[in-house]
Amino acid sequence: MKSILTICSEGIVQDRRSNNVTIYNILEEIRSVGFPLLIPRLFFYSWIMRENGDKEEAYDLLFEISFDGKGILTQGVRINFRKKPRTRTIVEIGGLPAPKAGNLSFKLSYKGKKLGEYFALVIAVDEPNIKVLSDGKTKKQ
Repeated sequence: MKSILTICSEGIVQDRRSNNVTIYNILEEIRSVGFPLLIPRLFFYSWIMRENGDKEEAYDLLFEISFDGKGILTQGVRINFRKKPRTRTIVEIGGLPAPKAGNLSFKLSYKGKKLGEYFALVIAVDEPNIKVLSDGKTKKQ
């Protein structure tokens, strides 16, 4: 099996009727003016495809999060193909710490073989970025 899409985002919505998935606010960079930083919530998504020789329906995978190469979280994840060629897994992570600027890595593996990996940069910025999005004017009716 292999992951054909692996991504992290601020949110994922799975439609009950159609089973379609909407992934929004993809994490490429996480900016902070101070450290340590607590990332309140994020999601890991992996779309996994069977390969020749994958006979089982269910597999126990390993999900790992590392910061600058040091493991900070490991969690078992069970997937089930249910007689289909592809399946997905969605992992919600709440309260992820980033002690300093660096590299976050999210990896999914099976028996030591990496299926998919996603990287996000944690970046230190000098000052908060403030933008006024409305000018306070209202339209006359």
